Amino acid sequence: MTTHPIIDRHNDSGSIVIKHKTIEWTLPDGDNISINLGTVGVIGIYTTDSGPYADDWFLAFVHSNGAWQEISVYADGYDELTSYLSGLYDTDLTTPSLTSSTVWASAIRYPKHLAGKELFVLQPPKGYKPPTNLLQILKSGLGIGAYGKDWEMALTDWVKSELEKTGT
Repeated sequence: MTTHPIIDRHNDSGSIVIKHKTIEWTLPDGDNISINLGTVGVIGIYTTDSGPYADDWFLAFVHSNGAWQEISVYADGYDELTSYLSGLYDTDLTTPSLTSSTVWASAIRYPKHLAGKELFVLQPPKGYKPPTNLLQILKSGLGIGAYGKDWEMALTDWVKSELEKTGT
């Protein structure tokens, strides 16, 4: 007996391959992102409010220079990646984190002594002022004017301190 899925799904998040401490993430458009694990000092996870129509859950790799790269949790090969990383870093990265989040959230997964602390903070755009009246609240809710600008992701002091301390 042949079974057929109720919904035929196409993966729009690409695929992951691990090659000698390098992660290769191939995106559906053919672009390729390489992550050298030899320079990674912190690993974390974050979610956005972009779902369900766009990827909204990412594994982030913070390099010794403070730059970071991320991989969609929805990419093919993600489970194999977390198993590999768990062995490499002697920590459990296979247990999902932030699974019920529908808003911006982040957490460090490695190193163990920082696990659960925030990985990123959001910084408001230049000139941003919290809404104080009904019109501003409406503009904020609709993302109009100064309230429509993107907020910037920045590393938390926890992460910065870890990178400085370990010199990774």
